[in-house]
Amino acid sequence: MVSKILWGPGMVFLLLFVGIFYTVILKGFQFAHIKDIFSKTIGSIFKKTDTSSGGISPFAAISTALAGTIGTGNIAGVATAIVAGGPGSIFWMWISGFIGMITKYAEVVLAMKYRILKNGRFCGGPMYYIEKGTGMKWLGFVFAVLCILVSFAMGATVQSNSIADSLELAFGFSKPAVGLIIAAICGFAIIGGAQRIVKVTEFVVPFMAIFYIGGCAFFLFVKASYIPCAFTKIFRDAFDFKSAGGGLLGFGVSRAMRFGISRGIFTHEAGLGAASIAHSASNEKDPAVQGMWGIFEVFFDTILICTITALVILTSGASGSDGSVLTALSFSAVFGDFGIYFIAIAITFFATASILGWAFYGGKALEYISNGNLPRKIFKTFFILSVFAGTCINMQSVWEISDILNGLIALPNLAALILLAPEVVKITNEYKKR
Repeated sequence: MVSKILWGPGMVFLLLFVGIFYTVILKGFQFAHIKDIFSKTIGSIFKKTDTSSGGISPFAAISTALAGTIGTGNIAGVATAIVAGGPGSIFWMWISGFIGMITKYAEVVLAMKYRILKNGRFCGGPMYYIEKGTGMKWLGFVFAVLCILVSFAMGATVQSNSIADSLELAFGFSKPAVGLIIAAICGFAIIGGAQRIVKVTEFVVPFMAIFYIGGCAFFLFVKASYIPCAFTKIFRDAFDFKSAGGGLLGFGVSRAMRFGISRGIFTHEAGLGAASIAHSASNEKDPAVQGMWGIFEVFFDTILICTITALVILTSGASGSDGSVLTALSFSAVFGDFGIYFIAIAITFFATASILGWAFYGGKALEYISNGNLPRKIFKTFFILSVFAGTCINMQSVWEISDILNGLIALPNLAALILLAPEVVKITNEYKKR
């Protein structure tokens, strides 16, 4: 009940409002400067950067952020949106993504502006810009505590459970055995601290992206003749308001709009603020430039990965299932039995990366509250145990708790984004002048 209230039309409207608000006051920055954005991000990947200043490379920062953002929602969430809201839900997922780009940009800009140098490393995120920007230190503390709790729930248990379920379905692997292996792999990175997590995600994220995009590209090459029909379904159903019901602010919205927007928000997480923690660790000096990586993050996660997943499902002809099962059946239309294995492997990569990303966020949130060695050791121990526990417990209550925590963590962040909008405008205008 609580999660339904938190993630009802009010929350969806608030998240959209903040994105539209920033789109207006920044004059469509994510669209007007698209060429510059890609030049400063993907176009600079192979540029050497100095990491002696206490930061990591922008690419390492975006890899860690993507690790936390890209998860099973990109595979199972897209399928659920299509089943619940029809093909048109993908159009509204795009809308959510384009609006979310500027929200994520604002989060990263503020995280960069208000970050501090701690123990020789940059630390930032919503807890810092809430405290230093709004003066409400208590609210920054609340965000940090919620971030730690989310890292245990959504970051550790939910993701490891998805891995165990997919590997059991595809290969018949024992869930406890999978739990031990995943906990050991993640534990190796987590015990090594934030820097080791960054190094692992910097390797894993590009590899998993190439693996998944490559598989989707081959599938869509085989099914190329069906792609135009898939796009026709998306655009036709997007504006079918016959099934409209009670929605945002009492106005009728179609199921496609409702599920597309909500699933899009869950996918790119713009508005929750956690990803800016990773971005703030970058050695990039210009907040606006690092903010562009935030825009690219949403584009890559929602506009690219979710779209190709949707096209695979819509061109496959598969039906009668939901979530990752439907996606696996869709891939089987070209790959045969290997389709189930492909999805199991993809979910394993995606979910493992999410575990590491959230371990980074939770660790940095704890560092904001306490800098002692004992709290860090306790956090790492319980996080690793949570990874194992997630493969063995009933997840219904954990999903409920995760939804509630995600809703709660968004509220202080969205309040700060609205209050600190003049700072984002000022930094953006200074960048435009340069």
